Amino acid sequence: KAYDDTVYNEAEMLTDDVLQNETVTSRKLIKDISLTIETKDYDNYIKNLRNSIASNGGYIESSDEYNDSEFRTFEATVRIPVEKTDSFSDLASSNATVTSRSENIEDVTEKYVDIEARIKVYKAEEEGLMEIMKQADNVTDLLAVKEQLADLRAEIESYTAQLKSLENKTSFSIITLTIYE
Repeated sequence: KAYDDTVYNEAEMLTDDVLQNETVTSRKLIKDISLTIETKDYDNYIKNLRNSIASNGGYIESSDEYNDSEFRTFEATVRIPVEKTDSFSDLASSNATVTSRSENIEDVTEKYVDIEARIKVYKAEEEGLMEIMKQADNVTDLLAVKEQLADLRAEIESYTAQLKSLENKTSFSIITLTIYE
């Protein structure tokens, strides 16, 4: 427990230092847009939408299409590179009627920097444990250090996965589309 508190405090100090430092030039933002669109030319609209997603370097994360006797509906969660989000959103809104639009931006800069700091602290601790392991002169000490090292590596892997997830979420905007005729 004391070990975890030490790592947490060191990571917290690193996070504060980085956030106060002027070198943090770009915020880590997760952009989420929802569009509900009515179109009179459903088939062409969906075809053009799929082409636009691909040509903008995006992808469809999930989609559903519904057909009933009166209406057809296409629902999709689309991921578009953040730098192309506005132009894609404008294009998706053209030649159709936008019946609703919402946008949410979440700033995860502090969380991102905190995770980076924790990884840095854990990796430094890992190096220290490796040195201690080299100097262990009995099996009991060696096993104790090995156990701490395994726990530490699991933490590093967990935080690395969280960092990659945040990188993906901040690199690709989430656009939720509902298109109906």
